Amino acid sequence: DEEDQNGNFIYMFGLKHIGFYSLGTATQGKYISKSLKPRGLARNINRVSLTSSETIPTSCSINYYVCLADSSDNKIGDWQLVVPSNKSEDIPGKRVIEFRNGAYKSKDIHAPSGLVSTGTFRGIDFYALPIGIDSGDSNIFGSAQLFRGFGAWNRNINEDVVLRQVKNSYISFNGGDFQNIYTVLSETAAVNSGYEPGSSILRTKLTVANLIDYKPQSMSVFPDLGVNPISDPRPDYAIYKLNRYGSQMNIVGEQITLSSGTISYLSEFPLVSPANEPIVKETGVQSGGTYSGQSLVYERYIDYELSEGIGPNGLFNGGIEITASGSNINYGEVVSVDYSIDPDITRRVSSIRDNNIFMNDLMNIRSDEQIEAVYRFIPKGKNAVIRPTIKVTSKFGDPDDEEVYNQGPDYSINISQGSIVRIPSGGILPNQGDLAVYIDFYYKETPTDLHTYSVWIYQPSLEPVKIVYNALSLDLVVGEKFIINSPHFTTDLSNSTETPFIPRGWHQIIVKSRDPVVFSAAAIKKIIELKDIAGDYIFVRGGKYFIDLQSTRVAMTEVTYDFLKNSILMSNHDHFAIADNKVILNFQPGSTAELYNYQAVTDTNGLVTGFAEQTSEDFLLKYQYEIPGQVEARKVMVKITMLKDRVADGGVTPKVFRYNARIG
Repeated sequence: DEEDQNGNFIYMFGLKHIGFYSLGTATQGKYISKSLKPRGLARNINRVSLTSSETIPTSCSINYYVCLADSSDNKIGDWQLVVPSNKSEDIPGKRVIEFRNGAYKSKDIHAPSGLVSTGTFRGIDFYALPIGIDSGDSNIFGSAQLFRGFGAWNRNINEDVVLRQVKNSYISFNGGDFQNIYTVLSETAAVNSGYEPGSSILRTKLTVANLIDYKPQSMSVFPDLGVNPISDPRPDYAIYKLNRYGSQMNIVGEQITLSSGTISYLSEFPLVSPANEPIVKETGVQSGGTYSGQSLVYERYIDYELSEGIGPNGLFNGGIEITASGSNINYGEVVSVDYSIDPDITRRVSSIRDNNIFMNDLMNIRSDEQIEAVYRFIPKGKNAVIRPTIKVTSKFGDPDDEEVYNQGPDYSINISQGSIVRIPSGGILPNQGDLAVYIDFYYKETPTDLHTYSVWIYQPSLEPVKIVYNALSLDLVVGEKFIINSPHFTTDLSNSTETPFIPRGWHQIIVKSRDPVVFSAAAIKKIIELKDIAGDYIFVRGGKYFIDLQSTRVAMTEVTYDFLKNSILMSNHDHFAIADNKVILNFQPGSTAELYNYQAVTDTNGLVTGFAEQTSEDFLLKYQYEIPGQVEARKVMVKITMLKDRVADGGVTPKVFRYNARIG
């Protein structure tokens, strides 16, 4: 202690030679045996199995491997993972490794995009992967397996075809003898923003899955005011209805400032019917910012006017202004407005381009809202009209005096184009000034906005894992789903924020999703980019939860090169061949539709830096090759890896006390 000049004591406290230590075991241990030769064995080893005595604490694991060795104690082939035969049957994997005078190898193959074809047969291009069988290995035919889709998802866009009936579809020939056959579809549109062609004004853009049947020269964009498209016998417009749905359609207490001679607009720009007009009230806020309490409801025509006639078709467009005289509202006063948002936004459409609908302004549509679009669609291609079901008549419905027209003399049908052509010399003639027909038919509906994506994941921890995440906000209305399919359970997670406990082993994740090319907020992208509540990405190969992530668990089948060239269809990508130690495919890697390669992009430390549509494709080749006759394979080696998860207690470790090998 010291005393300063003023008589105050200064106390000094300190520590030195202090060390901080963390006590615990290593996170990974490895044991490799010497080469072991069973007594009395005068031939090469055919099969090996193990039993073990071990202790595995929580968040730890042990893996066992075996391989052959030659007379010089050199390892033959690659290590083969084996599950001790005295382990629980719930643990997946091989209990017996069959060698039968052969050894195993595996190769990770990265196939870059743009591989050049090595040959063309029957109009099919064939490609060789950059890595194949090692030189000198004699591949045992039929033993090779090729797995594809590592880090990618399987995509199935082939849905069951459903026959749809259309009755009394009104076809007007007033604009010309060539017209489209159409039906009416209803779907949830994707909401975005964009510039209407030829305009520099940013507008709300709605996107649907199909091209909209719209001829601006002879059709309207939407029905005339007061026309109900459901009961209209002569619909001649592209958009039947646009409906807006959400949880916040009633707005209470929105504050706007009313000034002299100007129109003030509500934030939602609602198209409210006269029977449900806004209520304008005093806010109670006086000069100086003090609050006196809300007391007065203003009257329309006396205090304020609604700006009718400014919006489309004369409907209220969200504008309010003070009356010219006699108003109880002071200039510059803040008023409170209660109103409802009209779900029908059909009349706010500005234009149509292909499968895009442009609105006449930039609407404030929230993420929890949906837009249902009802529009005209031409059934053609895979949605083609079924020719024998076509019936063309002169009148709406099925009246007794209707005339039925015949294909050939009266009209012709182009199924591939989805069109009907009136034969001028036929019997389709003007009726009360209208040159038109009504057509009944069936067409094939192939869903285009809902695909099935799946991936196989491997959960390595012996302790079951539960994953907690934030709400997904999938589009449940159109059928988007998120499902986990496990050997012991199948659970729909679409409306959940956590998974069940996932045990060790392989599990399948299934996602029903709209097309991510059309819908940026499609379910599949939300799932791939899903994080847990700690902020870690879930569906990443080698990430926090899963060491493996692959599109399929079934390997491609090995066939001869001649069989692949002459007997496998171009659309069948389930087979491969080995020729001159090269792996040959009948498709270009990274180019097929059955894989969805939108996946995580990681840095050198394994951290996710973003997501991208990968054009390359990764494979795993496993094959068994013959052990040369001069090589003795009468010894076996055992490898044991002991692992701890990062959440394991530092003072625990998995232990193996002994193992026994059974050799035949």
